[in-house]
Amino acid sequence: MKKPLALIITVFALTLTSCASNEGETTPSSETSSFEAVMGDSIVISTPAAGDSISSPFSVTGSTDHPDTSIKLVAYGVDGEINTESNWHTDSDGNFDFGSTYYFIGGGGEGRIEVFLQDEDETEIDRAILPVVFE
Repeated sequence: MKKPLALIITVFALTLTSCASNEGETTPSSETSSFEAVMGDSIVISTPAAGDSISSPFSVTGSTDHPDTSIKLVAYGVDGEINTESNWHTDSDGNFDFGSTYYFIGGGGEGRIEVFLQDEDETEIDRAILPVVFE
């Protein structure tokens, strides 16, 4: 009778040890921090980086694996309202450059830039969301 009880106590102790070893680890959360970039499946934003402070005029560059495709930029301010938007086309290599012609109008603070691809019917193909701080 002593052996089964010893086995149960050993298993219980190992279980407690295993659970305690995970105390310092972080687990994925459904919430993202305000400076965590959410990239699309086929869009890579090269500049600015997630969490960068940007001021007017600003530019957004990157690439996608969809050459010669419609691409749209939308910047949202602190209040969540659309602040600026633009339509563009990727070049034959899939690169895009929303040049230094975009101005953020309004107060500074945390906002986001969204870049998304559209097909010829303006249906969204993919989207990348980039948190930034407007100055």
